[in-house]
Amino acid sequence: MAPWTIRNYRLFGAFVPVSTQTGMGFYSSYCPKDGVFGLLADPLDPVVVGSREYASPALSSDYLVKCTIEYIINNPKTVLKLEVKKFAYFWAPIDWEMTGGRWFNYPYAVMLPFFAIGVVLAIRQPRKYLVVLIPIIYFQVITLIFYGSPRFRFPVDPFIIMLSAFAITVILENIKNFKLHNQ
Repeated sequence: MAPWTIRNYRLFGAFVPVSTQTGMGFYSSYCPKDGVFGLLADPLDPVVVGSREYASPALSSDYLVKCTIEYIINNPKTVLKLEVKKFAYFWAPIDWEMTGGRWFNYPYAVMLPFFAIGVVLAIRQPRKYLVVLIPIIYFQVITLIFYGSPRFRFPVDPFIIMLSAFAITVILENIKNFKLHNQ
């Protein structure tokens, strides 16, 4: 990322770590057009219109970030509802955006309860399972800051599979031990 950040600094005269679209993504996450999360806000939204007055994309992005932070501070109840919605979208077994329609992800839906059990088991020994829990927490936080699309869950899928397998293993061991003790 360093070469791109240096390029952005030379081009815009400002620190822009990755993209000048960060402000738009952040704003649209908290002020979604028609209540639907996406990477673009309503082009007629007064804040979005105001962001176009800046000559530099970096300054426009900064303006959108500042407006978003003001919105968050002034609308805590609305933001809390949005965060719950983002959380649900992130973990939903219905995938959209990737397939051009809604597709129910059956394998993921079957794994989800085992994954939840695996998380509970892993949290009991956090140091031992930190390497598996941190990526899940990281991506969850990022989607709460931006928007909770199932496509942002894809990098977490290997960890979901690992924790699901862990839970299934523990469940099978407990069943085996139960049967041995009751014979």
